[in-house]
Amino acid sequence: MGALVRYHCYNCYPIWCPVEQFLFCYLGHLPKSDIQQFTNAAWDNDTKTMSHVITNVLYETISYQNIKDSFYHDILSELLRDSVIVNSDNPGLVPGKTGIVIEDGFNNRAIIFELKRADNFEDLDNKAAEALKQIKDKKYLSELAPHILSVLLYGIAFQDKNCSIRSEKIRLSDKSDPT
Repeated sequence: MGALVRYHCYNCYPIWCPVEQFLFCYLGHLPKSDIQQFTNAAWDNDTKTMSHVITNVLYETISYQNIKDSFYHDILSELLRDSVIVNSDNPGLVPGKTGIVIEDGFNNRAIIFELKRADNFEDLDNKAAEALKQIKDKKYLSELAPHILSVLLYGIAFQDKNCSIRSEKIRLSDKSDPT
């Protein structure tokens, strides 16, 4: 058996489950208010609230050892579960590209998240900036539906239970040159 994750849902006793089954164990236990608060903050480009929600989820629900990098991706996917996730790197849907993409077709907008893991706390901001740069360098914007006119880019770096978020808003007037 691989590493174990210790988590508790609010008002419950802690339990342990294998890392590979974390979302199965955890699904449905994340308060709807956290999901709504995170999603609203993401669409409003409110990185302070986003960071607060992520940090609370990490500190209040789990303790861990030897967690795989995909763990942070799973947490973010869980926070976005009410959004329409168009693409996600966890199952490797787009070879050579990573990140999570959500689109709001009714409002012609999208969000692209890229995640990085920092080796130490001091490197968090640099890794978040690196993640943001990767979105542009690897031309993630070219994968968006043609009707998308506004995109929020988020570079998020994690180090244990800490995170740093960098953002940028881009208006797409000419899809032929998305960067």
